Amino acid sequence: MRGARPVILVALVAFALWRPLIAGGTLAPDDQLWLSDPFNAEPPAGLTVELAEADASAIHGAWVAWAEDVRSGEFSWWRDAGASQPALADGLPFTHLAYLVLPGWYAPGVVAALALLVAAFGAMRLADRQGMAPLGGLLAGVVFGFSGLMFTWLGWPHATAIAIAPWVIGSILGLADRSSAPKAGRAGLLIAAQLWCGVFAISVFTVLGGVAWWSIEARRRRSAAGSGAVAAAIALGAAVAAPHLWLRWERWSWADTSHLEIGDTSASVLGLITTVVGSALGNESVGIAWVETGSFQLTVGFVGVAAVVAAAGASFAGGRAIGPAIIGLIGMAVGYVGGPFSSLAALVIGETSLASHARVLLVLSLAMLAALGVDALSRAAITPARCAAAARSLRARLALGLAMALIVGLGFAWFDALRTASTLQPVAAHLVGTAAVVAVVTAVGRSWWRHRLSTEAVKYALVALAAYELLSFGMPIPTVTERDERVTVTDAHVALLEIVEDGGRIAGDHDVFSPASSARFGVADVRAPGLRSTEEIDAFIAVDPSSVRGAVGGSPFEPVIRVRDDADPSGNPMWDLLGVDAWVLPRDATPPGLRSDPQPDLRSSVPLISPIGSLVVPEGGLRAVVVDLVTPAFTTVSIEVSVGQQRVETEAVLRTPRDGPTAIAIAGEGLPPASEARVILTLDTGEQAAEIGTTGGVMALGTIAGTPDSTLIWTDGAIILARPSPRVVWDGPGEATVEIVLDEPDRIIAEVLVTERGVLRSDIVNEPGWRVRHDGNPTSERLVGDLVLGVDLEPGSHRIEFSYRPPRLAAGLIVALAGLLLWGAWAIVERRGAAQTRW
Repeated sequence: MRGARPVILVALVAFALWRPLIAGGTLAPDDQLWLSDPFNAEPPAGLTVELAEADASAIHGAWVAWAEDVRSGEFSWWRDAGASQPALADGLPFTHLAYLVLPGWYAPGVVAALALLVAAFGAMRLADRQGMAPLGGLLAGVVFGFSGLMFTWLGWPHATAIAIAPWVIGSILGLADRSSAPKAGRAGLLIAAQLWCGVFAISVFTVLGGVAWWSIEARRRRSAAGSGAVAAAIALGAAVAAPHLWLRWERWSWADTSHLEIGDTSASVLGLITTVVGSALGNESVGIAWVETGSFQLTVGFVGVAAVVAAAGASFAGGRAIGPAIIGLIGMAVGYVGGPFSSLAALVIGETSLASHARVLLVLSLAMLAALGVDALSRAAITPARCAAAARSLRARLALGLAMALIVGLGFAWFDALRTASTLQPVAAHLVGTAAVVAVVTAVGRSWWRHRLSTEAVKYALVALAAYELLSFGMPIPTVTERDERVTVTDAHVALLEIVEDGGRIAGDHDVFSPASSARFGVADVRAPGLRSTEEIDAFIAVDPSSVRGAVGGSPFEPVIRVRDDADPSGNPMWDLLGVDAWVLPRDATPPGLRSDPQPDLRSSVPLISPIGSLVVPEGGLRAVVVDLVTPAFTTVSIEVSVGQQRVETEAVLRTPRDGPTAIAIAGEGLPPASEARVILTLDTGEQAAEIGTTGGVMALGTIAGTPDSTLIWTDGAIILARPSPRVVWDGPGEATVEIVLDEPDRIIAEVLVTERGVLRSDIVNEPGWRVRHDGNPTSERLVGDLVLGVDLEPGSHRIEFSYRPPRLAAGLIVALAGLLLWGAWAIVERRGAAQTRW
């Protein structure tokens, strides 16, 4: 059996992910990218909003861009935000290195498979180290590796951090047997690998759980001889992860996080039900809204009925069950109960971390207890006679009473919540599978009790039922899309890339171009989620206070920018400072420009045939036709404008009712100025009436003219206002010649010739790590507009270099190297001491 276990685990992973691994499919949400217009693919029928949330797509997009940069020799800089953000600050999970060698569409499946395998083999190995039966170790691997906790984080660095947890705890427990430099080093490197995943809370909870379990073992052995080795392992892990931890600390220290309101970050107590019955609040994979929780991922810790029944058998394992039980209680208290427990956790992991990540301890605990239950069956510690005797004991009756009280209390809360949310019927349908498992487990138990079924058969049945439960619940969660369902480049995106080129910067209305979707295709968006300085937040407030104050959903972390009427968004100096190359607007938006409204004599009902009118093309070309309309919401407007043989046309949906002059954008800036154009209008209002302003029986039309500093491009999914902006500009008096000789995400070199003293301004937000060199020498930079980097220049010729280097990277590498050297010295001394003892 022992030799077959790896084959079984690999087969289960291949079965769970066969479509992305073998059949050419791709895991969502990473490939669906929020499905925001204009990046619309055909979504799978089961895809839900939460399965394609923005930050999930940002993770995938960032890794694709990072892999491209590394292959081209750049490795320190993400390109998913207006000013980008350092890669090392977000961590580097080893599973995501697959992006370096695999196509972007295939990498998510491999990353997910690696995480599942690492988790399953880690839990199995931990059970083996505790001396459990081979089948118990297999059950531990199945329960932890395929738990709901793993499946809900697939594709994220969180899944990798969770997968490493049993390896970390096992290495710490190994120091209770016999501490040595190799063992301590192995534990330290595992801790470092988990810290490098960038999910600090999971790492801290894992180490705390390992230390708690180690303490139980040390007390049982009445020896704390390995305490020094445990401390050394933790110190080594922190040292090797220093380049990441230091940069992360620098970035959070620089950013303004005063707006973050961190309260009780544990999951709802009601969510405890999902540990046993994953779909008790509605299976997210089919789109049912969750009750009393803001996130599917931060609630579920599903292990299934079979695993919990097997874990109950650990009560016959004696003292060996204390360690796993303790870490399970810690995980439940912090991850779900919250309150004072999450407040205590905040003192340990910081207020910006999530207490709900402590669920990793609960899930691992249940996996180990289930393995102990199977082990007790193998050792004949569980028999019908012993079960009957235990059931009659006072301790068992008290435990059963407490369990029933908890079940009844949660059951009433569950019923009321689902009835309020009107989801009782669909959730009940999802519970049919769980009810079937309960029935089978009950039948197996009764047959074993009556000696009709062997103990060996019961063990295999528990493993098979656990695998069935976990895979049937987990497999629908990472939605898989086919090749023709993937997000593809649209005409709007092609047009945008022609303007801004790869790595260019955009801003725009919040209804168009999801910032995360833009990032996936190499476009930097100033609205993209990210940490911001106080100065940057103040700059957004100066443009529109509601953009970061939640009036329309915005926050300092992810501002929402709105463009109203025909105000020119490029008129605000902030967009020049940030080097915005293009603005993207909805197709029914009013573009900026010189506007003239029509002067109708009257309004008349729209005739059956299309209304016809004429206008004179203004200077700068025609950017929009202005029509006096009275229309209901969601009216489709089609306009055709022709001058001789030249013709342009457009179609837009007016999402709100209109009563007055309405601008319909059109790509007519190429039409000859001062020429008379013929206009044909078509309205589709369904069954509702519409009116149009007329003069002398024809349409009364106005215009919006183009401007010399920007160009309007109408595409299939958006209006693009192109205003190319160089990354470095002269911001001073007199004449200046600026030539950018190198333009990379983390390095810009410009050769400048100026006639008067002034400032050379860049579009680089003043983030930690940027440096300026003047004619090859380091120089002090200055802030322009309290926001972006610049440098003072005297008259003459200059060579200016803006470059990025992760802050304190050298110090972090020195700390990591020092930790490794100290560990190596310890190993050498230990080996020499052992050699002298043998001599």
